[in-house]
Amino acid sequence: IDAKRLRREAVRSLSLVVLAILVVAHVLGAAAIAAYVYTSPGARRTLRSKALSVWTFAVFTTVSTFSNCGFMPNNENMAAFRRDTGLQLLLVPQALVGNTLFPPLLAACVRVAAAATRRVELKETAKKGRELTGYYHLLPARRCAMLAATVVGFLAVQVAMLCGMEWSGALRGMSPWEKVSNAVFLAVNSRHAGESTLDISTVAPAILVLFVLMM
Repeated sequence: IDAKRLRREAVRSLSLVVLAILVVAHVLGAAAIAAYVYTSPGARRTLRSKALSVWTFAVFTTVSTFSNCGFMPNNENMAAFRRDTGLQLLLVPQALVGNTLFPPLLAACVRVAAAATRRVELKETAKKGRELTGYYHLLPARRCAMLAATVVGFLAVQVAMLCGMEWSGALRGMSPWEKVSNAVFLAVNSRHAGESTLDISTVAPAILVLFVLMM
């Protein structure tokens, strides 16, 4: 197979992998949110009070979170779901995969597709990445690992500071698990979608400075 044809086939195959990631992320994300709402009386009650259908909320929230827009179909953002830890933890990977963890996910999917199909262009794409396809987000394995480690490190710092400074402050009135879940959700969203389960004006100035730095 000549170089020009290899590049063309590699770009075509990569575009299909990217499309599959987008479709699967949105379909599974919306289905997971809808399933959670249907099984959570509190979440269903909240949507009913806002005159929102479950699927409208699920699809809108999935698209907004994955694309890191931060919009919610209700006027309170995620504050109305501050006790719905399951919903928060469903949105966390969507926000991450739609932003900084997209390159590691893409690299992993390309490698899985190459192993499963044994197609030459996918194998070469997995080896050469951006050099072959010109796609900026297709990073080498080492850079993907470094990126993922950086994301985890930043999130760990924010969660630790939020729990340490706001455990009896903005997070008061929640159970320990709800506090940790809200801290993780806020930490992720300070660098990504911008959704919030708390009134940001109630957190300590030091946390606001941390959010600014992480943005």
